[in-house]
Amino acid sequence: MATNRPVSFANFICKFGEETNLLDVAEQIILPAFLKSNEFRPRSFSDTRYFFHEPSLVNLGTESAPQLVIAGRLIKDTTLRREQIFSEEKGLIRTLGSLESSPSAIFVLILNNHKLVYCPETAHAPSLASFRSTAYSYIRQAQNKFIKDTYEDLNARREAEIEQGLNPSPKVTKKDLWDTYPIPTLDVVPIPSDLSLAEFVRRYSRLTSISLRVLQTNSELDNSKLIDAARTTGTKLGATNTQVTHSAGNKQEGLNRTEAVSQLRAVATTGNVEVKLSGIDQSGNKLVGNNEEFKLRVYVESVSRNIKTAAAELVGALDREIKSNNIRLAVDADASGTMRRIKNIFKAWNG
Repeated sequence: MATNRPVSFANFICKFGEETNLLDVAEQIILPAFLKSNEFRPRSFSDTRYFFHEPSLVNLGTESAPQLVIAGRLIKDTTLRREQIFSEEKGLIRTLGSLESSPSAIFVLILNNHKLVYCPETAHAPSLASFRSTAYSYIRQAQNKFIKDTYEDLNARREAEIEQGLNPSPKVTKKDLWDTYPIPTLDVVPIPSDLSLAEFVRRYSRLTSISLRVLQTNSELDNSKLIDAARTTGTKLGATNTQVTHSAGNKQEGLNRTEAVSQLRAVATTGNVEVKLSGIDQSGNKLVGNNEEFKLRVYVESVSRNIKTAAAELVGALDREIKSNNIRLAVDADASGTMRRIKNIFKAWNG
C-alpha cells in the first residue's frame, strides 16, 4: 500500500567569504563532504548521531547539459529510553528500558540551482534544521582536510623544487589558505509558496511587523529592487547581516495583510530571504511565523527506496511546483559559468 510522503523545498546557500560560492569549491570541499562523508565524524551528542547514508552524485540531465544532484539519506541514529509505562490496572509503573531507533529522510541537493528537496521517510525523521547542522559539520571537516592536504602538498612540492635546484614556489602558510577559503556560512531556507504565505497571513487579525533578513545569494539575481538595494548597501558596509523591518507601531489595524502577501510573494518564494511575521491571531493570541512555519509542502504518493530513482522522483516534484508557479527560480547571474562548472564536475567525478 502506497504511503503519501511529505516533501518540502529549500534554498541551500553556502558561501566561503563574500565572493566564493558553493560551485567554486564543489570539487575540493562540497562533494567530498557528502560523497566521502564516511571519512569524517558523524555529528553526535549524547545517545544520538546524525550521518549521511548512500550519498551519490546523480546526473538527471544529459551529458551535454548535465543536471547534477547529490542525493542520499540523513539518518538519525538514536536510543529511545523509557522510565515508566501506564497500566489501566496499576497506573504508572516504574520500568526502565531502551530501544534503538534510526529514522531517516531522503535529501536531493541540485547543484545547478542550489535547491534542496527534502522528504522524511519515517515518523520522527530528522528535521530540515538537523540536515543543515549535519551538512555544515561535514563541510567544515572536509574544508579542514582540504586545507591540511593542500598545505602539505604545496610545501612538499616546494621542498622538491629546492632539492632539484629549481626556483622554489612561494611559501604558502595555512593562514594564506584560510584567507583564500574562509570559514563558510550555510543557510538552508525553506521556500514558501504564494498559497502557503496567504494562508498563514490570513491567520492574523492584526499583523504588527514583518522582518526580512536578507541573505547573500549563491549567484542569483534579486527579483525585488528593495532586496537588491538592501543587499548592495549591506555589502558595501561590510555587513554580515542585513534586515528590513516594517512595523505597524501603534496603528490599531496593523499592517495591510493583502499588501503583505503581495510584497512577500516577490521576495520570499525564491528562498533568498528569511521572513519573520509577528502579530495577533483570530483568537487574540500572539502569533509568530517564519519560513519553516509557512514552507510549501506537497505530498508524493510513492517515493522509491532506491536513492537514484528517488532523486528523479523528488526533482520531478520540484519541477511541477515551478511549472505551477508555486516556486520561483531567481535568475542566475552567471548561467554560462554555472553550466561550465557543472560540466567540469561531471567530467571529473564521472571519470
